[in-house]
Amino acid sequence: MNPRTRLCFALLVAIPVAALLGGTTGYALYFRTDHYRRSVEVDLTEFFALPTAVGRIEPHTFRSRVIRDLRMWLPDRRAEIFFCPLAIWTEDGPRESPGLCLDLTGGTLAIGSEEWLPEDYRHVLRSAFTKNLANVDLREVRFHGMDFVWPRPETRLTAGNVTGQILFDEHHRGVASLVAQSLNGQSVDEPIGISARVHPIEDNFLPEVKLTVPSMSLATLNLDQITGQPIRTGRFGGTIIYRQQGDAEEVEFSGEAESLELAELTSEVAFGPIEGRVSLRIDHAVVRGRQLAEFRFTGRLEELQFAPLARRAGYPEITGRAYLVVNQAWLEGDRLRAFTAHGRVEGVPLEQISRRLGRGVVDGDLNIQLNVLQIIDDTIASLDADVIVRPPTGQPGRIERTLLLGALQEMVGFALPSNMEQLLPEQIEYTQMGVKLLANEGRLRILGSHDSDGKAMLTLRFFGQDLRVPPPTQTYSIESLVEYVKTQARKLDRRTLRQWWQNPAPATQPEDM
Repeated sequence: MNPRTRLCFALLVAIPVAALLGGTTGYALYFRTDHYRRSVEVDLTEFFALPTAVGRIEPHTFRSRVIRDLRMWLPDRRAEIFFCPLAIWTEDGPRESPGLCLDLTGGTLAIGSEEWLPEDYRHVLRSAFTKNLANVDLREVRFHGMDFVWPRPETRLTAGNVTGQILFDEHHRGVASLVAQSLNGQSVDEPIGISARVHPIEDNFLPEVKLTVPSMSLATLNLDQITGQPIRTGRFGGTIIYRQQGDAEEVEFSGEAESLELAELTSEVAFGPIEGRVSLRIDHAVVRGRQLAEFRFTGRLEELQFAPLARRAGYPEITGRAYLVVNQAWLEGDRLRAFTAHGRVEGVPLEQISRRLGRGVVDGDLNIQLNVLQIIDDTIASLDADVIVRPPTGQPGRIERTLLLGALQEMVGFALPSNMEQLLPEQIEYTQMGVKLLANEGRLRILGSHDSDGKAMLTLRFFGQDLRVPPPTQTYSIESLVEYVKTQARKLDRRTLRQWWQNPAPATQPEDM
């Protein structure tokens, strides 16, 4: 090949290579210009109808671009809701109708703000997507280590290091499958699952979100501002599902809450704090419009202490504790559809309680063994309980004459002539006291608890001789007893009752107590 031919061949190769290099260089330089960056800012601001800033843009491939330091605010730049240090914008498929994929690495996505209500936030985004998304074939959004934040005035939740994707179909409906590695800065033993349905151009922007939360310390949930007191004990794990249909919102949840200290949870209530521990297994719970619509659970209450409550009410001498196991509970609106439980109450001093009631004094400790309590549709279906009063340790039990005679007249219809009442001593010794309560088919029976045949409810001692008092023979209407309690409760002065609980040393007490 002569020199002239070689030169022509070299030029034929060099010219297209130079053109390709020049075009590529020009392409790369153009996407790095401040003019192009500002044009992208304008396009994104118009698309989302939210202020948007872009740090810089770099070419990635001929059909993708790298956007760095992408930021977005709510209108008037009141709150930054999105920051991503590295976003890759990729177009895939035919040039005449390319599909769009986004890769977001790092940064933060805020779901609303403290100043904006969630419905306002959704309205702004839905308007933007409705106007623009039909012209953009968004197929996939992938997250790589982004933080999701739910800021609210009362609390702040942060799901950290979120990874996963949202896949969109041809109707612009998306399905999200995500996992988070931390919550509020605390790493979790198992990832938190986040799945959701996303409908950007429909009225229900986010019709359903499901969180699967592994068992974790309640301290991680950052409930301090809600309860007004640091929560440091107990664990919770389960599933939370949020649904939206128009303006109606519904939250469904289930799971287990273990070893919660009631003193922490009730520190700010009017009658708190209450000392004790509670554990619940929530089978199904639904909240609609911020009202509890349905609640099914089982659980147990342990070491509920009466003394702190009594001191708060101004009765420091009253003590005792309670235990309760709930085998079944089903609340539906204001109705108690089903409830089954057993438990016990121990060590309640009767002397102080009877003295407060003002009908006479009896000493000893009150103990209740609740063998079974079953409620169906707000009605006691069955009850089996043993009520036992034990005399003071090492001392005989004492009951005042006025209280004894009044109780005998009310329960068994026994009344002494007034001239014979004065023959009895003012305080009468008892050796045993107790009853068994049985309820079925709307009627309550009171049976004895001791004696050889179990037919005595009270054994008195006169001049060294025992006198056994049998239980009443009649039965009582449970409905009438419940109505009686309701009638007495309605007589209470609510304002005085609130003051009574809120003041450590109240000057007044509720009426009819």
